[in-house]
Amino acid sequence: MRILTDWYQQLEQAPEDFELKLVAADALWELGEEELSECLRWQGLHHRRAWQPYDGRFNWSTQWMSRKQALSALPPELFDVSHELYDHWTSLLQADQALARALRRLQEAQRTQQGPGAEAGTIVDPGASGGPSR
Repeated sequence: MRILTDWYQQLEQAPEDFELKLVAADALWELGEEELSECLRWQGLHHRRAWQPYDGRFNWSTQWMSRKQALSALPPELFDVSHELYDHWTSLLQADQALARALRRLQEAQRTQQGPGAEAGTIVDPGASGGPSR
């Protein structure tokens, strides 16, 4: 999808522009890309982005040694539900899609723990005091 590609070109050029992530999240939601939209919204609200070290590939981290790595550090419970997050990707879109899947899996796991009546359709906020991210 050309529009998705255009948004991701902008996001790659401004990796720490978290307001842009929120605007892109709204635009992708309108295009029907709900899971990716929720992922970008989560990143924008929590000031997180995939890290691109010297090898040029994108990744998420469990710990950090520098400020740039700190922005890619994710709560451990995301790695618990998705070992895919240990991979490295050739594009930011691929890295974000992996995070979107992990966020969905975490939401499903937490909904299962909470039982019937748990709110569906919002990503649970890992690493915070609890509750959905929106």
